[in-house]
Amino acid sequence: IRPSDFQMSTLPSNLVPTFAIEDTDGRVLARGKDLLALQSQLRGAVRAEVSRLAGGYERDNLNDWTVGSLPPLVEAEHDGHTARGYPALIDDGTNVHLRLLTTSQARDRAMRKGLRRLLLLTIALPRKACAQTLSNDVRLALARLGWSSAVDLVDDCISASVDHLLTRSGSLPTDEESFRALQRQVGAELSATAVRLIRQAGEAVVLAARTAGMLDALTAPTIAPSVRDASQRLTALVHPGFVSEAGLPQTQHIARYVSAIEHRLTKLREKPERDRQLMDRLNGIERRYASALQQPDSARARWLLEELRVSLFAQHLGTAESVSEHKVVAELNRVDGRP
Repeated sequence: IRPSDFQMSTLPSNLVPTFAIEDTDGRVLARGKDLLALQSQLRGAVRAEVSRLAGGYERDNLNDWTVGSLPPLVEAEHDGHTARGYPALIDDGTNVHLRLLTTSQARDRAMRKGLRRLLLLTIALPRKACAQTLSNDVRLALARLGWSSAVDLVDDCISASVDHLLTRSGSLPTDEESFRALQRQVGAELSATAVRLIRQAGEAVVLAARTAGMLDALTAPTIAPSVRDASQRLTALVHPGFVSEAGLPQTQHIARYVSAIEHRLTKLREKPERDRQLMDRLNGIERRYASALQQPDSARARWLLEELRVSLFAQHLGTAESVSEHKVVAELNRVDGRP
């Protein structure tokens, strides 16, 4: 018997247990039938309480490594219970903060992003050199796609490059000495890595702008569902932040995925029925993927699905690996924990 055999969502409300979370005085802090939602709701309060018991461990607005050595775990005793916190650097999108998180898994996920932000704050970023590599075609394509500035693409590629170099370095630093070594390594390789990434991203952007123009010209009601689907696929691939989202190893494939959409549109008027048939085959897998998006390891399923689209709509472009509907479904089953 597996947990997935039980469909809790089908039970009537009176058969689903209600959870009440109380403080040490017996006051109810939260109540509900979804335990995971309650944990998420109270995560901030738990984190703050662990920090208080540990002696005010948290720090705000760090602009350099000024936190000494980070232990893997901080423990504090309270009323016979051991409170545990996992120190991590947190990226809020602009600044870096030191926080105690409630699980080691959350610490590991947050720490990588926090280190990336701290590196971006403390390394001389090659914005000017990278911006000079942008061709007029790329700049015009960005304007055609409605991007506010070409600088957004430059910053996105720099951020993705830092993330790649950080991942490649292996273990994450937990003290100033190891952070400085990482800082020097990333700083030495950042410009060349970002320039190479900008070339790959620029190719995808130019193709995306051309494909967007084709979409605008396809106005017949009979092909509207296919046009709408292709438009959604294009936006999902190329948008502000797409390089960091895809990562450096995957960005090299984005142009091919866009080319597959372009080829699909060239055949749409000739064989609209075939396009609808292929789209129908993908619909069930698309819905499964949408439900798996919340899982932390769904990235491979996404790119397998993109390769499957290439194999169905533009087979002549080739795929990065062997792919089939069965293989994509098997990966989605793995992500969802299904047999």
